[in-house]
Amino acid sequence: MPIDFTQLTYSAITVLFNVIIVVFGEFLYLKCRWQHENARKFIHIGVCHWWIVTSFLVESLYYALLPTILFTFLNYASYRWQLVKSIERQGGKQDLGTVYYALSLFILVLMSWENSYRQNAALIAILILGYGDGLAAITGKNWGRITFSIMGSTKSIVGCTTMFIASCSAAYIVLRIMNHDHAIYLSIQLAIVATLLEAFTPKGFDNLSVPLITYVLVLYPQFVHVAILSLFAVAIVALAHQKKSLTTSGAIAALIVGSIIAFCTREAGLCALLLFFVSSSLLSHICKKDKRVFDEKFAKTSHRDAYQVFANGGVGVIFAFLYFLYGENMFFYAVIASFAAANADTWATELGVLNKGKPLCLRKLSRVPKGTSGAVSAMGFAYSFLGALFVAVPAVYIYDNNNLQAMFIISCGGLLGSVVDSLCGAFLQAVYCNDKGEETEKEQEQLIRGFRWVNNEVVNILGIILGSIFVILLLR
Repeated sequence: MPIDFTQLTYSAITVLFNVIIVVFGEFLYLKCRWQHENARKFIHIGVCHWWIVTSFLVESLYYALLPTILFTFLNYASYRWQLVKSIERQGGKQDLGTVYYALSLFILVLMSWENSYRQNAALIAILILGYGDGLAAITGKNWGRITFSIMGSTKSIVGCTTMFIASCSAAYIVLRIMNHDHAIYLSIQLAIVATLLEAFTPKGFDNLSVPLITYVLVLYPQFVHVAILSLFAVAIVALAHQKKSLTTSGAIAALIVGSIIAFCTREAGLCALLLFFVSSSLLSHICKKDKRVFDEKFAKTSHRDAYQVFANGGVGVIFAFLYFLYGENMFFYAVIASFAAANADTWATELGVLNKGKPLCLRKLSRVPKGTSGAVSAMGFAYSFLGALFVAVPAVYIYDNNNLQAMFIISCGGLLGSVVDSLCGAFLQAVYCNDKGEETEKEQEQLIRGFRWVNNEVVNILGIILGSIFVILLLR
């Protein structure tokens, strides 16, 4: 391909534009004694305008790519040898954020340059990265008093609020220029996504995740709801892992289950999963002191591992795949029913042990101490139905609006799953005798009754399967 010296000259001008911004930022830091973070984010914001300058001057994809390749190598050299003090984090080589910034420019140019609509979508993404992330860091550093830690990073409420406002404003301005029909609505949604991404994407990766994901969502806005719920799910899993509600294996399993549910069933299925996970995690910490007496009896704890996550979510994943393949409503309702059944059992267990009266053992048909496997109570049944209803109503509403019949049947299916769980616990689940002569679900040498292979996870799966099948039979 022959060299186009006009385009090459314009490409060089865009490089010079960024060089001027970096030099001026270095001047502000070294000579004007600006705070390091303020000078750093001045450059961060200034560089995002490279996209506007380049879109006016450079038409060829190849000549638009050249500066981004150069920026990537120069930024890595600065990171490696600390060449430009104002763009590197204080305290040494902490992350590759500046390299990711240049790399995101390269990817966006590659994906969008020869299509005007895609180019404007990429402009939104870069402005959100520049102004949103840049202003959030400045305000958070200078005025952020209320902070929180997530994924190893410390964020502030002021910074997150600034990120949302700046991202929303940048997106709205460009969407209006594009004459987008839903500029306000989409800009708010994009700002939510960008704020969540910036909040918990670690080690400078937000310079990749924020622009690339927002770019895709501008092009495919029908996936924005799923993206928002998915990001909330990731944030919840990260927080649960941080608070010890999930082990590391449990957190990985939860992300796998959540990703599959989101991909196959979109926001309605993911809503059911989130309602189950959040409510069950919160309930496991209610009156924790009063529940410690039952720790020796229960095999499961509030620290959920991968086995427990898949036991509660695996059935839903299978039905989600079936729904994705065949598109039958009954499979979708089975997904909701699986989480309704899991939630019903969790609510009955976590709240039922707090009742004052003794429950009824289904095997002996007599009153037994609280926490006995296979024991039920009237309040436990009530908690089960409410737990199933808590999942069924919002999820069905999102999927099928006011389908009251489906809401009721799924709630009944959840209750049935909890009853089956109790029956299996009474007649099939392995119960052992510990050193104190007490019954426990935790595996010991001495098996009192049941089958060794029928542990708490197997009982959960059986209850969820039968509750889901009940719903399929009535709603097919």
